This record gives sequence, C-alpha cells and structure tokens, in this order.
Amino acid sequence: MTHPVDPARGANLPRKSGKERHCLSHEQVQDLADQSHANGTLILFLAYTGLQWGEAVGLRVRSVDMLRRRVLVRANAVNVRGTITPGTPKSHESRNAPFPMFLAEALAKQCEGKSRDQLVFGNGDAYLSTPTPKDGWFHGARNARARPISSFPQN
Repeated sequence: MTHPVDPARGANLPRKSGKERHCLSHEQVQDLADQSHANGTLILFLAYTGLQWGEAVGLRVRSVDMLRRRVLVRANAVNVRGTITPGTPKSHESRNAPFPMFLAEALAKQCEGKSRDQLVFGNGDAYLSTPTPKDGWFHGARNARARPISSFPQN
C-alpha cells in the first residue's frame, strides 16, 4: 500500500506581509478622544492600555483595580454576524493590564453608579458594538478633528 504524497511539501511559500500600522501621537489620540465625546475615555483607554476593542467593551467594573491602576482582562465581546457575543480573550487566559494615572479619574467616572457586574463602558448593560469606519460616532470623530493630521489613519 502506497501512501499519498503531498506535492506542496517542501515548497517555499511567499511570506505574508502584515498591514501597515499607524501609530498616533499623544496629541492625535487626545484630539480623537475629544471628538469622540461620550466615548472619549474609551478611546484613551484603548490607546494607553493596548487592549483590543472586544476586551475593553467586555470589561466589568469588578475587573478594575483603581488602587493598583490595573484591569483584569478575562472577557471579550466580539461581533459575530451582527450579534455581540461574550467569550474569553484570544489566548483564553486572563491577564492584567496597567492604565496610566491620568486615566484613573475618567475611568472611575465610567464605573460610577454601576454595580460590580456591569460593563465599564456604555450604559453598563449592553455591549458597545464595534464602530464602523464609514459612519457613526468614530467616523464623525475621525473626520471632525480639530488639527489637520496628515498621517491620521483613514481605514
């Protein structure tokens, strides 16, 4: 009995090239946060913690440690065919992420009046959906920036 032979075995495949990444300056981040109004703290939080969108919008009040200025990332909320579905982070493991001192007061305001089981961002009960690049609050914030920013990402 012969075993099938994989004709692709040993073939040199082209390397995948990653998307070009854009890094915003502190001024650009602040400008975007200012233009995002009610979502400004979320913009700053994302920019200065490195959390992904789903990790940030899945964050519960009980996972915020104001004394140590850290958040425990143990949940993720992703959009699956138009429905926000809670789950675990990509790695399926919890981790801690620090946040800067200048975000402490704004983050505390996000938690104010909410129970420990409610979500930090938004109304506390519903997950914020991923902003669309062509309309909605994020599109408006990106296009209404106060200072012209030639390298500001448009996609």
